[in-house]
Amino acid sequence: MNIPDWLMQGGWCLWLLIALSVISLSLIFYKLISFSKLGINLHSEYQFWLDTLPTVDKISFSDRHIRSNHPATRLMRFCVQILPSVIDKQILEDKVTLKAEQEVVQLKQGMRALEVISALAPLIGLLGTVLGMIDAFHNLQQAGTKVDPAILSGGISQALLTTAAGLIVAIPTTAAWHFFDNLITQHSAAMERLLTDYLSLPSTRLAF
Repeated sequence: MNIPDWLMQGGWCLWLLIALSVISLSLIFYKLISFSKLGINLHSEYQFWLDTLPTVDKISFSDRHIRSNHPATRLMRFCVQILPSVIDKQILEDKVTLKAEQEVVQLKQGMRALEVISALAPLIGLLGTVLGMIDAFHNLQQAGTKVDPAILSGGISQALLTTAAGLIVAIPTTAAWHFFDNLITQHSAAMERLLTDYLSLPSTRLAF
């Protein structure tokens, strides 16, 4: 199987960028699938629980409408389960806060890798540009007085190729990272409000 000339011309920087693009696409699809399974797009879930908070301790979590794997539902399920066994208000707050933080950490899985790729890709492309230009001028120097424009153009072609590849990888990765980060921020804020309202319920205060 013949390797395309542009792959050979791009050098190891281009191969590295191709590998990063595969990782980036895999992470993006992973996040989309994960968010879909969590029902993360269902913002109405938070409003449902905010409206239901006064009677949350009487809810059966086997009911069809709250069997979802949404972070808000998991948080409320945890709150109701541990409330009878907790004897101190501070312990309750600590436990449910830790649970909320764990939910946010789960939402952030893979985000760090996307952020790193979005920052590294253009730098690697720039490195390929520099190496290509160095190689072009080195070949030009070796040619001496017998200057062939193809010698210089080959190095410049490699430089432009890796620069373009770096931007092609970085732009969609950065866009995806900002999209997911904004989504996570919105849900983190909604979860914090839900948790605050739950801990301020008379039922949770009178339980101690």
